[in-house]
Amino acid sequence: MNKQELEEEKILNIARIISKTIKKKALYYDENPQFQEQNFTLLIKKKYLTLAIPKSLGGLNISMPTIILAQLELAKGDASTALGIGMHTIVCGYESENFLWSKKQRESIFTSIVQNGLLINNIASEAELGSPKNGGLPTTEISIDSLNKLRLNGKKNWATLSTGLTFMVVYAINKETNRLCRVLIRTNSPGISINKNWNGLGMRSTESHEVIFKNVLIKKTDILYEHGKSKKYEKIPINAWFPLIIAATSMGIAIEARNKLIVFLQNRRPSGYEKSISEIPFIKYQLGEIESRIMIAKSFLINITQSWEDKKIPRKEIYPYIVAAKREATETAVFVTDKVMRLVGGIALEKNHEFERLFRDARSGLINPPIESRALETIADFSLINNKKDFRL
Repeated sequence: MNKQELEEEKILNIARIISKTIKKKALYYDENPQFQEQNFTLLIKKKYLTLAIPKSLGGLNISMPTIILAQLELAKGDASTALGIGMHTIVCGYESENFLWSKKQRESIFTSIVQNGLLINNIASEAELGSPKNGGLPTTEISIDSLNKLRLNGKKNWATLSTGLTFMVVYAINKETNRLCRVLIRTNSPGISINKNWNGLGMRSTESHEVIFKNVLIKKTDILYEHGKSKKYEKIPINAWFPLIIAATSMGIAIEARNKLIVFLQNRRPSGYEKSISEIPFIKYQLGEIESRIMIAKSFLINITQSWEDKKIPRKEIYPYIVAAKREATETAVFVTDKVMRLVGGIALEKNHEFERLFRDARSGLINPPIESRALETIADFSLINNKKDFRL
């Protein structure tokens, strides 16, 4: 192994250690939703927040395939923690890949993350927004007040890690230019309030609350970029980080459910059985179904992530495979956790066994974009255009 490969293997080992540690309190955080301060303190200590930040700015600059595998490991321990840090990693990874911010902004934000262990996330979702692909526009907007100062007003929902963030990258429309933009906001800025209304089925401690912006003062330099402002921003690059991070989180949940199931099956010996129920053919058949789905989804995810990293094929042609990998991973997590619940039976409903938490957490991947209908539409469009091409990824 070369130096970089050794460093990346070290990161995977760190992710496994963190996963085992945060697993101990996963049930507690599920029953007592809150910002998981202990977990994120550990992530900061292990420099996990810097995985996708360039070495020139003090980060670890770990490859996307390794980050995806590390994300999977974290999700085995606590999916809420994995999703939260995953959102942070998406922002850092996407910017490190595409350089959309100014050099000064990038250096300032990334240096703050490296030196002070600060968290950042994109804040985009709105109750009435719908799909931006269909022309949906945010109601959150930047405008000039009577004193000629820029103000941000609006409301965002599902703001993951809201109570633990230092930076929010807010999706808004600049009313002065009528362009969509991304604006950097410090969470402690006057005029920002958090309505702690997150009470989801799963991912209970992601702190995905509603954030309200009321006359928040911003500077022009806080606007990271505007869509269409210059040739560079005419077409914003594809973001593969989001679907891949969601896919890895889903796979971690599926694998953890499988692992817990195997332990249960091997130790379950009802009266009348000489061996454990893991030896029953009907049980083996269903375990085989679970294992085969995991094998396919995990292999697909790893291979397509490596293809994105290698850039041997134009990324716009790889993206439908990214979308398909995300769909396969989330559907696999739902399938596996459902099958596990059925095999375990009534015991799976008891919170101390955690089967039901994994069952609930797995469902979150379904509503993270691209949702299934959009994913299949993207794949179908690609198929219709490229029906005679044979891509060897």
